Amino acid sequence: MTIRTVVWGENIHENTNAIVRGIYPEGMHTTIANALNKDPGISATTATLQEP
Repeated sequence: MTIRTVVWGENIHENTNAIVRGIYPEGMHTTIANALNKDPGISATTATLQEP
């Protein structure tokens, strides 16, 4: 059985702070989801405030 999860992020700091954007160019939420997806038992997606 696969664990399905959504990594939610405001995605504000990545857009307003150059230092954060440099560390997380795809956003913190994507970095976390990518790490989780390395486990074959986890299916992680992302959502942000900018999405409808």
